[in-house]
Amino acid sequence: PEASEIIAERVEAVQLDEEEGLAALANILVHDPDDFDIDLAERAVKKQYNSHTKKWTHTFINVVVTPRAFAQGGMRQAFHMQDLSFSGDDKKYVLKLYKNITEEPQIYYDDVKMQMEAKMWAVRYNDQNPPKHVDFLDAYVLQLNDRSDKP
Repeated sequence: PEASEIIAERVEAVQLDEEEGLAALANILVHDPDDFDIDLAERAVKKQYNSHTKKWTHTFINVVVTPRAFAQGGMRQAFHMQDLSFSGDDKKYVLKLYKNITEEPQIYYDDVKMQMEAKMWAVRYNDQNPPKHVDFLDAYVLQLNDRSDKP
């Protein structure tokens, strides 16, 4: 795995206020997440962690990633992505890439593992019928094979 592997999270819906986003994120491109160029499709390996078996699985998929980030935080940038294995809203994702491309590859796996472990504990918590349920988004590591640095 390369140091610049990507964390992808499935999103239910992506809604952005364009004016507010542009003002707050001067260098970040805000656009309609449905506006994808299918000619930019690329091969990828989806690496998923199963918190019950404690094992990783690998699936080959095709994705389209927007060329520019739509948001950023202190450590990562966020890109719109479509998984071409699905249709409709099921194919919409947010891809998060660390700004520091020299990060050790293990940090990506640790982040995903932690999120999936938290999701498992949230399910157990929700089984107790709490006043408010909690949930965590599914996350996985994505390696983009068609790029020279295989981020």
